[in-house]
Amino acid sequence: MERIVAIAQQKGGCGKTTLATHLAWAFAASGRRVLLIDLDPQGHARSWLAGSPSRGEPAPVALAEVLEHSPLAGGGTTIGRAVVSIADGLEVVGGELSLARLEHHLVARPGGIECLAEHLADAARRWEVVIIDTPPALGLLTSSAVIAAGEVLVPLSPDPYAYQGAHRLMTTVEHLERETGHRSRRYLVPTLLRRGERLTGEWLARARAQWGCRLLPLGLRRSVLFDRAAARGRVLAQTAPRAPAGRDVQALADHLLERWDRPGEACPR
Repeated sequence: MERIVAIAQQKGGCGKTTLATHLAWAFAASGRRVLLIDLDPQGHARSWLAGSPSRGEPAPVALAEVLEHSPLAGGGTTIGRAVVSIADGLEVVGGELSLARLEHHLVARPGGIECLAEHLADAARRWEVVIIDTPPALGLLTSSAVIAAGEVLVPLSPDPYAYQGAHRLMTTVEHLERETGHRSRRYLVPTLLRRGERLTGEWLARARAQWGCRLLPLGLRRSVLFDRAAARGRVLAQTAPRAPAGRDVQALADHLLERWDRPGEACPR
């Protein structure tokens, strides 16, 4: 099984990085070889899991340095030289400020939007699942992640701006597909839920009416435990595996793995 999954949302604060880091950990814990790509110059996903290199430990090659050169043109370096090992089966790459400068460089380069896809063309040789955490914007970095991915997960928190951001993201993906011929599956993941509240049920019903089968039946609840784990550079599987929010993560990861193992398209294009 080879899966490249972009997690994208124009609006910040929807749980995008929480989703990316916890799914990456859960997939690795299930026995998959996983790469988490932090394509956000803010670097929250990388710092959440990897922090900074220890003193005396050589720093990896910057992801921006890798993506500056197309592997099809020869030269440059491979994405494998930029990774940091986090745990058994889990590696992370990216998440540095130089990615912001890279975006301007790629805009001016013909075919720059395909840079990440080109470097991940042989990803199956090393990783079974690649998770890409994107910036909270619809720029070239996010577009390059969408072009590289076979699946796009859009975190959808219960607020009107998240709806607006999800709609714009879906429209952008459709535009990219028309322009490039690339095809991907697109799903929305409920996030920041308050279980048991009437308004949460009403919001989920509204989202289901608008998005239909593209809205996944499982999502992540709001929990301060995510913030506490992040402050320690950990995930809930390490700090509170039996907490309801931790069970949410595992249930969502299991659901996605089962969906991937089933043949056919679960939701019409």
